[in-house]
Amino acid sequence: DFSIRRSNEICGFTAHTRYLNAFPAAHTYALSSPGSLGVFTAGGCVVLANDPSATLCFPLIEQHQINVT
Repeated sequence: DFSIRRSNEICGFTAHTRYLNAFPAAHTYALSSPGSLGVFTAGGCVVLANDPSATLCFPLIEQHQINVT
């Protein structure tokens, strides 16, 4: 919990954070520090991509107004 909260402070995650996760959802990098757990803790939005391809991710970035990847 401390690690996620501190990472949120460093990264400036808030309820306005819109995070695109293009990695496997259970991967440590995508899940924590701060990752998806940090965004959830801050009250933000996580969008999961089925794969990391530009043809999938760029439309998701535009559609969901992603501001963190």
